[in-house]
Amino acid sequence: MSCLGDTQDTTYQMGPNLPLDNGEVYAVVGTLGTRTGNASYTGVSINESMQKKGVANINDSQLQDTAREYADKVRSADKFYVYYITRKCSGLESLTGGHCLSITESMIPPCPANSGAACGYAKVVQRNYIRPGTQRGPDSKLVLAPRILQLQRP
Repeated sequence: MSCLGDTQDTTYQMGPNLPLDNGEVYAVVGTLGTRTGNASYTGVSINESMQKKGVANINDSQLQDTAREYADKVRSADKFYVYYITRKCSGLESLTGGHCLSITESMIPPCPANSGAACGYAKVVQRNYIRPGTQRGPDSKLVLAPRILQLQRP
């Protein structure tokens, strides 16, 4: 893929470990580098924290227009995304507008309660690739790390 090596063609912003087994729902909010002109591709991946392996990806076309419902409160809402992750998205449609990813137990096994066993958590990683018109990654001064908000399941 003609990469420059050593991540000169991308930026990564990695979030904290997120537990999933007590009904947690997370809103992941970030800027869409493809809409700000700072990236030719933006993706949000979900990784399992212990093995650091990717289990799911949400690409820029899936992220596009997910913040549209906030346009009356946020300027340039088209340059943002809002995507939700949880164990089970069912029943959350009115909150998420269908922009939700279920992290199944086969993707990230559950953490047994009070077992003391080591277990994995979800880790959100935002990736922006190649600034248009260059062979380099996005201007890091213009990249914002995504915010992750924990919500209550209704």
